[in-house]
Amino acid sequence: MNENQRHIIDRMNELGASGTPFVFIIDYEFEKPLLFDFNNSIDLLWQTPELSNYHPGIVPPVNLQWSVYPIELLPNTLCWGYFNCMERFQF
Repeated sequence: MNENQRHIIDRMNELGASGTPFVFIIDYEFEKPLLFDFNNSIDLLWQTPELSNYHPGIVPPVNLQWSVYPIELLPNTLCWGYFNCMERFQF
């Protein structure tokens, strides 16, 4: 575990122990974890039906374009294992 990962884990524990709401984003390899404190975050705008730190007009709308492509299902990869597992479930 590197220093950044340890710091994120320690900070999550501190925020949780103090009852401070936070959001964390972790990539699947835990290489670039992100942590946002709801009370002091200007980097993450959020909105739920009950609360928000976002107000229309503060941030200009951005036209995003996504590059979407199917993932390749190669044997012995995480995706391959996931889809093999999900095949067994009946919905």
